[in-house]
Amino acid sequence: SDACNNMFNGCTGITSVDLSSLTTLSGNNACYGMFQNCTSLTSIDLSSLTTISGANVCSNIFWYCAGITTINLSNLTTVSGLNSCSGMFYNCSGLTSVNLSNLTTISGQGSCSGMFYYCTNLTSIDLSSLTTINARNACNNMFSYCTSLTTVYIGDTTAINFGTYTNQFSNMFSGCTQNIDVYAPAANQSQIEAFSGYPNFSGSGTVTWHWRS
Repeated sequence: SDACNNMFNGCTGITSVDLSSLTTLSGNNACYGMFQNCTSLTSIDLSSLTTISGANVCSNIFWYCAGITTINLSNLTTVSGLNSCSGMFYNCSGLTSVNLSNLTTISGQGSCSGMFYYCTNLTSIDLSSLTTINARNACNNMFSYCTSLTTVYIGDTTAINFGTYTNQFSNMFSGCTQNIDVYAPAANQSQIEAFSGYPNFSGSGTVTWHWRS
């Protein structure tokens, strides 16, 4: 708990970080704001990370790291815990691609809230492996002000477990003025259409939902 909280906050001389042997980030506030305002950071290797768990564990970890262009999280399967990844890539304005191709579970209230807020160069994101998004406000403001985002894949062709909540996508696209295509399982069509804010989830552009069967 709090192990690396704000450890390198404002260290503008850091350009790369090798965390390639790291498989798990856990513990309340463990990495909160760890690389916040590291504005020269361009490369970080998290390719072996499988699990993020704990309240605020990665909250704001890369806040304002505008030099990061790509993130490989291809082995990450689970994000859990209250606000665990809240603001994780907030204002990473240079970020163009994120590999989350094996992420299956998002749980914990606000776990991905504001995760990509102000990632203005992110054009698409593939969350097609998701099978579970079962917490209140789990994806609240997740893509707010991602003004280049045009394509989002959520869940595979089988049903997602949303639990009993109807607000997982609250304000998901707020500040997005462009048109966005979202691909989601046909098995969840009626449930998603009943979510508060459907179909645009506060975006002012047109969000078109495509149902995959």
